[in-house]
Amino acid sequence: MESTGLPRSENLQLAFFFRRIQILHRSASRNSSCIVFCSTLLILAAALTPASRAQEAPPAPIHWTAALPSTSHALQPGQKVTVALTGDIDDGWHVYAFPQPLDSPIIATEVTVPDGQPLALSGEIAPPKAESLMDPTTGKPTAVYTDSVTFELPLKVAHKVHSGKQDLEMDVRYQACNSRLCLPPRTDKVTLPVEISSHR
Repeated sequence: MESTGLPRSENLQLAFFFRRIQILHRSASRNSSCIVFCSTLLILAAALTPASRAQEAPPAPIHWTAALPSTSHALQPGQKVTVALTGDIDDGWHVYAFPQPLDSPIIATEVTVPDGQPLALSGEIAPPKAESLMDPTTGKPTAVYTDSVTFELPLKVAHKVHSGKQDLEMDVRYQACNSRLCLPPRTDKVTLPVEISSHR
C-alpha cells in the first residue's frame, strides 16, 4: 500500500471511518433521509483524506522585495551602493530578529549574498530595529520583527563585470511564527535586476 505520510493510527482511524459510513449507506436503502445524511458524511470524509490535505498550500506570510535607491541609474564598476531588502509581514505573524543569543534555539533572520555575482557585500549588514515579544519556545522576551522589516545591504560593484542588465540574488533564511504555531524554517531567494554601465 502506498504510504500516505500519516501516522499508522491516523490511517487506521480514517479507514475505519470510511468503512462505517459505507455500511450505514448500504443499510439505508429504505430511508431516504439517511441516504442523504450518509452521502454527506462520505463527502466530508473524502475531504479529510491525505490527498485533499496535500493540495493545501502552506501559508506564506512573509513577502520579500529588494530595491536600489530611487536616484540610482546604471551602476559603475567599483561603485558602492545600498540595496534595501524589505520583508512585508502579514498581520499576526513575526520573524525572529538578527542576531539571537548563541545558546538560543531561535532561528534568527539572516541575509546573505552568494559569491560570483556582479555585486558583493562591502561590509556588515546592520541589524534592523526589533521589538520584544514573549516567546513560548524559550519562555523569555525575544527580539522579533513584525509588520515590516528592511535590511540595508552595503554592496560594491565588481571591477571586472560584464556591462548591461544582470540579476543580483540574495538569500533570506528565516522562520515565521504566530501565536499558535511556527512554520518550518525556509530560505527565500530574492532577485533584483541591475544595470551595469560600460563606462569606468
